[in-house]
Amino acid sequence: MFEPPLPDLILASGRRTIPYLKLFRKLRGAQPKPLIVFLKDPRSGRGAADFIWAPVHDGLSGEHVLSTHTSPHGLSEELLANALRDAKARFSNVKSPVAGVILGGDSGAVKWDETSSQAFASMLSSLPPGETLIVPPSRRTPQVLKDAVSALKQDRDIWFWDGEGSNPYFEILALADRLVVTGDSHNMVSECLASGKPVYVHRPPNLQKKLIAFLDVMEKMGSIRAAGDWEEFTPVSIDATDEIAAAIDRLL
Repeated sequence: MFEPPLPDLILASGRRTIPYLKLFRKLRGAQPKPLIVFLKDPRSGRGAADFIWAPVHDGLSGEHVLSTHTSPHGLSEELLANALRDAKARFSNVKSPVAGVILGGDSGAVKWDETSSQAFASMLSSLPPGETLIVPPSRRTPQVLKDAVSALKQDRDIWFWDGEGSNPYFEILALADRLVVTGDSHNMVSECLASGKPVYVHRPPNLQKKLIAFLDVMEKMGSIRAAGDWEEFTPVSIDATDEIAAAIDRLL
């Protein structure tokens, strides 16, 4: 059971946390703190939070609701600088230029199978010759997608993370000359955009309409390009983290 003193801020995400937030509201009584912040749409649990952030494509509105195109993240200049230092040591034998390939996985109606995985691998094979691929699968990445990408080792240089050692995700965001990301995760695309690198997004079959809408906006803004269109570009910067943090700080 939670006991006083209560914190100034409670930050939560995921509908399973709603009962806990309701408990905190009860424990604080008439006191203004803790401020309860929920990230993403809490659906029926909106009354449990004092402030809600949600992506624009969720269509959420109301008092103390902030909607932005990209999601908040934990990246910072210091984190990326440290990650780049580590990456230069870890990937000292990797030839430049480097394409970081950020793999998502099954999500909603997106189910990676042999056909969609091979199509993605075929698209990757069209990257300019001599470009090294560094690939960190996520926990959601199915084996069929891992196998399809890993098979490209026959024709080009690939460093494929096998799950051993620390996850090189942040190192890749810092080191890569370009990032190729599957569009099944709003958070992954947002973090890639926050890295400041050119981002190329692959849209798997059956992608959710709200994610399609998000990617359409990012393309129109010039922040991303479709994977397979490898023309170099300078991305339009977009990062909502400071705006979200400032809104929470004002309420605190």
